Amino acid sequence: MKGPWGEELRCSFCHKTDDVVGKIIASAPPDPRAYICDECIAVCNSILEENNLGKACGAQTAGGGRGSHDPPGSIEVVLQPDVAEAFPDSDSVNTVLRQLMAIARRSSP
Repeated sequence: MKGPWGEELRCSFCHKTDDVVGKIIASAPPDPRAYICDECIAVCNSILEENNLGKACGAQTAGGGRGSHDPPGSIEVVLQPDVAEAFPDSDSVNTVLRQLMAIARRSSP
């Protein structure tokens, strides 16, 4: 399947094409578009579940390298180079992850 500009649809996270995965979901406009496949959504759901379980158990979040200006509760995450190329700053990562969380909530039974 082709995207709105004729490009091959590919997950922005794992780079698999839509013919390899079950479904690819696009972020809401405006551009640039981000795409995520059902497999990456499953991975994100498991990470969110682990995070919620850790909070319930009183575990400390990973990445204790918070800067003094970061909001309380924020964590530090290291992006792989291919992912960092698609997300140049923390705002873009947070925007896509918030959209992903909304999609995951809507698709949960």
